Amino acid sequence: MDDLCRYSGRPFAFIFRYVRHRALSHGVIAGAVLAAVACSITTQYGVKYLVDTLSGADRGNGVWFAFALLVSLIAADNLLDAAAHRGLAGGDESWVELTTDDYKHMRRVVGYVHRHVAQRPRSDVTRTRWRYSLLNWGHDPLRPL
Repeated sequence: MDDLCRYSGRPFAFIFRYVRHRALSHGVIAGAVLAAVACSITTQYGVKYLVDTLSGADRGNGVWFAFALLVSLIAADNLLDAAAHRGLAGGDESWVELTTDDYKHMRRVVGYVHRHVAQRPRSDVTRTRWRYSLLNWGHDPLRPL
């Protein structure tokens, strides 16, 4: 947990670290999103194909094929979209479980920040070591809460 403190001022590095540690689940979600977008775009061509088939002189089995194609594209779009949303909403719930060490570390950080905030200098704190120390722990005393 201590190695996470080095990301306090670099949110993008933290996000890339998070994605890198869960590459497979993020890859599956990205694949589902791209497939849902492809089905959504292709559905428009399915509608055009159905209309062209219905307006043609020789309808035959082509109408049922165009209808089945359109229905399957809409269903695939809905299923893939739901899968992507389920994955984005936390399909991998293993990251939610916090250990006793995690809580101990959070209490230590909160205690440090409370003690440090109580020692605020009287002068301008914009470029002080006091503020930079708090920034290292993820707290900016100049930002309103």
